[in-house]
Amino acid sequence: MQIERIKILNFGPFNGQKEIVFSGDGGGVHLIRGDNGQGKTSIQRAILWNLYGKVVDRKGQEIRATSLVNREAVRQDIYQMAVTLYFNHDGAKWSIFRKMQAHSHDDKKYQSGRSVAVSKDGEPQPNGEQQIQRILPYEVSRFFFFDGEMLRDYEELLDQTSQSTAFLRDSIERVLGIPYLRTAREDLYAVQKSIEGERAKLLRRLGGSSYDELVEQYLGVSEEINAREDQIKQIQKDMVRLRAEIAEKKRRLADIHSVQEAANERLALEAKIAGLTADRDRELMALKQLTSQVYKSILSKPANEIISRLDAKHQASMAKYDQKQRMLERQDQLEQAKALQKCQMCGTVLDPAKLAETEASLREVKLRIQSLTEVPEPNLEYEGLAIRLRQMVSVAPERIKFKDIETRMLAIEHQLASHQAKLNDVKERLIGVEEDEPRKLEMSIQDFSEQLGTLRAREEAEKIDLDLAREVKRELDQKISGINQAELTVLAKRIETIKAAAEVFDGAVSAYRDERRADVESAATGIFRLIRTKESFARLAINNQFGLNIVTEDGTVLDRAEWRSSGEEQIVALALIGALNRCAQVKAPVFMDTPFGRLDTKHGKRVLAFLPNLADQVVLLVTDREFHKGDERFLEGKIRSDFTVTYRGEKEGAFVNPTTT
Repeated sequence: MQIERIKILNFGPFNGQKEIVFSGDGGGVHLIRGDNGQGKTSIQRAILWNLYGKVVDRKGQEIRATSLVNREAVRQDIYQMAVTLYFNHDGAKWSIFRKMQAHSHDDKKYQSGRSVAVSKDGEPQPNGEQQIQRILPYEVSRFFFFDGEMLRDYEELLDQTSQSTAFLRDSIERVLGIPYLRTAREDLYAVQKSIEGERAKLLRRLGGSSYDELVEQYLGVSEEINAREDQIKQIQKDMVRLRAEIAEKKRRLADIHSVQEAANERLALEAKIAGLTADRDRELMALKQLTSQVYKSILSKPANEIISRLDAKHQASMAKYDQKQRMLERQDQLEQAKALQKCQMCGTVLDPAKLAETEASLREVKLRIQSLTEVPEPNLEYEGLAIRLRQMVSVAPERIKFKDIETRMLAIEHQLASHQAKLNDVKERLIGVEEDEPRKLEMSIQDFSEQLGTLRAREEAEKIDLDLAREVKRELDQKISGINQAELTVLAKRIETIKAAAEVFDGAVSAYRDERRADVESAATGIFRLIRTKESFARLAINNQFGLNIVTEDGTVLDRAEWRSSGEEQIVALALIGALNRCAQVKAPVFMDTPFGRLDTKHGKRVLAFLPNLADQVVLLVTDREFHKGDERFLEGKIRSDFTVTYRGEKEGAFVNPTTT
């Protein structure tokens, strides 16, 4: 069986009709991506509903019809839901169309408005439900359509508890069709009871006190046997329910423990984020300071030109000042010579001609002084301005400093984004977790386990009493068989024949289960060797009590505590499911919903590389946190389709489109 196309109408989050077409006639690997809550799981549920007319939750309870119909369609008074599956099987083209409709949004109305149509190569097929069961029996569908929670159920097999070993036994029996054998055996017992009833009626007709007493004893012990068998069946149902409750609470507890570990991770992440935020703030402050000095870099060139002009003006001003000082000194000398009428240099008395010359020189000096301005001190304003400009230019930021800050900021932002994404994921997992919940769950698991133990003890007691009642009945059978009546003899022989056939069935079921257990073990080991990361782990072993072990190369049977890791547990579970899938001897696609949540990189690569070998058609429903960019290379180029599911709110619903890179 290879699915080519799916049409979904008003199922779950899909409002209106949506279609998914798998490339390459459905063969190869197909990716359906999407965050949690977008609608990936609903695609898998739509296929299961199309095949079997029902969908169950993780506790095995059937989901109500009113919970499956799209809400927006119901708001528009459209009470109709349908899924059509187109697939290849045994060289023929098949289609299954299943519809559910009503005049109101009511479970009973939907129940009465169901229909299914199966066609082969365009020809309608009678007994459609039986045809579907032949293609993919419901009992084994769980090994072809599964999710991460189912993997976790199988991981529990490594605990070696009685309830987990019963779970593996049940899984193997489902794959091998043993429930059908048990049904046949129960049918034989029903025929036996019917013949025994006929014999009792015949004895009553024969009459006589001895006959009446024998009939009363026989009917009494038969009723006791029936009551005890019914009681055992009810106890077994209660035990199944309790095991499911325990498994669910263990899953929840495991999730909480992982979340508690995540809480510590959250504290570490928050500390890292706080440190990185402080680093970023420091870099921002440095950048702000640099930015505030940017104008200096911009003004550096004109400032240097201004400094040159200011220096020139300052030098010119100082030269003028020096010249003026010399003129002033000369003026003093000439005025003293005029007053004393003596030469200040040699002391010679000045004659009238020399005196006139001195006066003329004095007038010339005064005129020169006047031309050199009347500033008494040198003009230092030019020098002050030049000094300030030089200081500005000297502290102007260099471009390399901006680049260094930018590089550091980018690194910090990258780390912050990475840590923040992890923190958001951790916070999402922590939502709704109460501090006291782990203790409550542990107490609940303990309480259910005690109830399970009580039921198991009751079952054993009922079986002992049942064996005693059956022994009494055998003795009565012998007495009745000894009555020489032809009809009674015929009925007795029929009863003995049916008993013998039922005993053969009992022995055959046990022998067949044990033989095929070895087949499952061998197939699981083959897969395990392909995806293991520790070469010392040689094989998987299913023991006589249906417990699961890992065996090393030297033959050591490992306890779970000796090797426990979430990655190893998950590949063991995947290997076992893959083996059960193969041993089911059914050709069907494998749909895996969020299967890689707890795999590390090394395990993830090995599992991805193996998946194309799991079935002719493998569909992976994954989130970006599970299937990272570039992981496609591990699938050896066998990806045939790649879709992304996006949910656009209740009014528009979910859409499935080709993934865009």
